[in-house]
Amino acid sequence: LKWDRMYELAIDPVHARAVRDSRSPEDTEACTMCGNYCALKIVKQNFNFER
Repeated sequence: LKWDRMYELAIDPVHARAVRDSRSPEDTEACTMCGNYCALKIVKQNFNFER
């Protein structure tokens, strides 16, 4: 995920970053909600979208 872009789009970027940092998962490619079941992570691992 493009976390820097997510912070830019947040209503309160400072608070969003603070919350993410306080709950940061071990795997930085996924959020704290899905973990290993993250659809974005699974797609990235299993498909090659380069042209």
